[in-house]
Amino acid sequence: MNVEASSKVRVLLVDDSETFLRAALRLMRVEYAQELEVIATARNGDDALRAAGELQPDLVLLDINMPGTNGIELIPLLRARLPHVPIIMLTLLERSTHEREALAAGADGYVVKNQMDEQLLPAIRRVRA
Repeated sequence: MNVEASSKVRVLLVDDSETFLRAALRLMRVEYAQELEVIATARNGDDALRAAGELQPDLVLLDINMPGTNGIELIPLLRARLPHVPIIMLTLLERSTHEREALAAGADGYVVKNQMDEQLLPAIRRVRA
């Protein structure tokens, strides 16, 4: 078994935007490949819950604005399946009210998408410490 591969953080990436998913996957596969492995993507709450239950990721990156169950509503549902897995909100919505809502719902971190290049990996390291 490859020890390096098994030490990577296994990530479930949840976002309804196909364009964003492709960009985020590219960033994680190029810039963060030594530390992260995206094991699944989901475009809505139902798919996220299914993937979380089946794959047991080490970390969930979750958008707020999605059709159906939004990210804030999804946090407690994910917590029920993955009680000890960190959840970081990864969203276009600037901090302030949205960040407070996400943290109050049980998120462990909050990163604005346009700051992802600089803030995502430090946020992941912080919540996994």
